[in-house]
Amino acid sequence: VVTAMEFCFRYLPVRRYVRALVREGYVGELRFGSSTVFGDFATRPDYELYYWKWVSSRESGGGILGASLAQHHLDLLRFTFGEIDEMWGTAATAIREKPVLGIAEELLPVDTEDSVVLQGRLESGAPVSLSVSWSVHHPSGDRLEIYGSDGTLIVEPSGRLMGARSGDAQLRELVAPAQFANPRVGPQLADSAALIPSS
Repeated sequence: VVTAMEFCFRYLPVRRYVRALVREGYVGELRFGSSTVFGDFATRPDYELYYWKWVSSRESGGGILGASLAQHHLDLLRFTFGEIDEMWGTAATAIREKPVLGIAEELLPVDTEDSVVLQGRLESGAPVSLSVSWSVHHPSGDRLEIYGSDGTLIVEPSGRLMGARSGDAQLRELVAPAQFANPRVGPQLADSAALIPSS
């Protein structure tokens, strides 16, 4: 049986462009990479993750690590920078009970993590960090910050890419050239950085 993970976020034009810029030396030698992903998917009744389902069960392989959101962003770190040599971190369960869809008065226990903080080191020796939660109110979204010896790249939650070289006075917007477009990605994904986890 052939299986594969659907790491679709790496096909976003802005992410493909960032990868190319890093590999072409835009930031020079990487000094630090930081990815933060904060969503409210488990705090809003209009999202499935608000309710108890397999994602809430460790036995079913749930949790923010097992149910793809953190995995997608770990993959984006590898896609952007290359292999991670080692990684460590901590996880927490902020929401310990969830209602059953259609039976609001029934609450079931949650034994999976909904927030993680991971730190690591790339094969190059540069440190990277990843903080992910889908259980916050007023989330800031998905942000990637890259700092190197010669420049900076930042992907804002809106999906806008900002960059500057070491001699520049300030960051400026960098627009992905047409070559980084992916005709197989629908417009709702290609134009959006508000990435909702599959569940």
